[in-house]
Amino acid sequence: MSGKNEDAAPEAAKTPPETGSLLTTENKAEAGEADGVQGAKTPAEVLGSGDFTLPDGSSWDEGAGKGFLDIVNDSNVPRKEMAQKLISLYMEEQGKTLAGMKAAEDEYARLKERQNAEWLEACKKDPEFGGAKYDASKAVIERGCARLATPGAVEVLNSLELGTHPEIVRMFYRAGLLLAEDGGVKGGAPVLKSDEEVFYGKDWSKKGE
Repeated sequence: MSGKNEDAAPEAAKTPPETGSLLTTENKAEAGEADGVQGAKTPAEVLGSGDFTLPDGSSWDEGAGKGFLDIVNDSNVPRKEMAQKLISLYMEEQGKTLAGMKAAEDEYARLKERQNAEWLEACKKDPEFGGAKYDASKAVIERGCARLATPGAVEVLNSLELGTHPEIVRMFYRAGLLLAEDGGVKGGAPVLKSDEEVFYGKDWSKKGE
C-alpha cells in the first residue's frame, strides 16, 4: 500500500510566470493604446494665407486676413461662436470699405469744387473774353451755347462739371461771335446773366438737388 494519499485533491495549478521582452518596435503610446487610454489628438493644422485660393484680380489683405486666420486657427472656439466672429469681422471690414469710399467721394467733391473755382477765375482773366469785357462776353457765350449745343450736350458738359473750363467756354464764345457776324442775333441788347446761369444754364440753382 502506497504511502501517498490518492484521495487528496491535486495541487492547485500555478500561474505561469510573465514572459516576453519589454523591447518592441511598436510604439503603443503613439497608437493611442498605452495603458488602455487613447493618445492625445494630433494638433490641428495651422492655416496660412497660402492655403486659400482668391478670385482673379484679388489680393490677400494682411489686416483683415490676420483677423480671419486668428479665428479659424483657434481650435478652442465652438463652431457657432466661430461663425459669429467671422460675420462680425466681415461687417467690420465692410464698414471700413464704405467709410473709405465716402472719404474718397468727399475728397473728390472738394477737388472738383476747387477746380471749378480756378477755371472760373481763369475765364474772368482770359485775354480773349475776360478782363474788362468779361460781362459782355457772357452774353456772347450764352448765344453760342444756345445755338450750337443741344440741351443734351449742355447737360453732359455740366454733369462732367466742364461748364467753366476755359477751352469749352472759349469754343462757345467764338461760336457766339460768328453768329453775331452772320446776323444771327436780332432784337436789342442782350440781358446779362450771372456766371452760374451762363455756365450752368437757367436751372443752375437746382444743380445737385
